[in-house]
Amino acid sequence: MHIELSPKYATCLNNLIQNLNLNAHTTDSFNASGETIILSASKEELQKILESNEEDGTNSESENSSASSFIYEGLKAIIKEQMG
Repeated sequence: MHIELSPKYATCLNNLIQNLNLNAHTTDSFNASGETIILSASKEELQKILESNEEDGTNSESENSSASSFIYEGLKAIIKEQMG
């Protein structure tokens, strides 16, 4: 499954992929509205992201928790919507 996302989700998404040991990956892309990233993952991997904890989307204690929480919840909402 492929999901097109804003680049603002890249760090959180890459942390989730690494911390959850997923086989998913992201690629940079462009469309009419500008720069995007494409998430390529199986439905099972997307489900693991939906079941993950916010801490799985961070890489260090130094990250802004309110900003990372906003990004994490936004990412989960988009994935849930795309999965139908």
